[in-house]
Amino acid sequence: MSGEFITLSKRYKNIDATLGIGWGRYGTADHFDNPLKGISNHFGKNRNFDSEEANSANNWFTGDSIGLFGGIEYFLPYDGLSLKLDYGADHYSAEKQQFGFEPAAPWSIGLAYNSKHNINAAIAMQGTAKVMARLSMHTDPKNWSLSSRETPPQDTVIGITQEGKTLHTLVSIEDDIPTPQEYGQALKRIIEHYEEDDFGDIALIPTSNGLRGPTTKLSKNDVEKLRDKTSISAEEIWQNSEFIVTDKKQKFSGYFLSQHGINFDLSLDIRTDLSLSEEDTGILYRNALILLAKNTHNNGIIHGAA
Repeated sequence: MSGEFITLSKRYKNIDATLGIGWGRYGTADHFDNPLKGISNHFGKNRNFDSEEANSANNWFTGDSIGLFGGIEYFLPYDGLSLKLDYGADHYSAEKQQFGFEPAAPWSIGLAYNSKHNINAAIAMQGTAKVMARLSMHTDPKNWSLSSRETPPQDTVIGITQEGKTLHTLVSIEDDIPTPQEYGQALKRIIEHYEEDDFGDIALIPTSNGLRGPTTKLSKNDVEKLRDKTSISAEEIWQNSEFIVTDKKQKFSGYFLSQHGINFDLSLDIRTDLSLSEEDTGILYRNALILLAKNTHNNGIIHGAA
């Protein structure tokens, strides 16, 4: 059984929160009537929990009710440690009907620790019936003894110019080195040579064989977390980054919104997940189409909707 959801996320300083409403699986919590029924009777039709056929677009956002779900993560003052609390809206109705499954309570609370020494750990409690734990270790293949990779050059920065508070950094991109790795080397040089008050945001401009790619703009807030060695993941930095497109045709949506006082970055994400560990079908795939809108203020507040 599939499900659809709409989420709103907001991060402020040490708190990251998400709130969403869901249909299908996520509507089995039965918190409220489906508000879309007021638009058309089509959205009020029941979902078949027992069907082995995949849901189609005709089933999207249908069902008699919807569910609320959300989560909050608080980054504790201890380096790498955070407290997580979430509440789910999936009450596993299909599994209850077919297998007599008894799910745990829909809430959970846990602690997560992200170490700088390639070890991550977490422990959590789901309701009062289940305790779960996770330990992961990772390493860089370039450090393996069998690896023949050479250490990339430490300085990939061709030149730096400053316009106002923004540092425009020209980064040389090599064919055999990932671009994010080269960006990391460039940021390392900037952090070593510039003080906190010397710049605002950082604009990284990739260049190779005389050609330049789209500019990647990083927020000063994230760069300062790197400087202070505050816990921040590479994924968070990428999510908060702005990719500047110079083609006016590609920026029509951003221009239209900015003219009305709304400065959101819009993106469309198409995802396909494949699961090989399903009891009945053996292989199960899920497709998702996500429209993401994100806005970052100068004070570090990030607004997002999906």
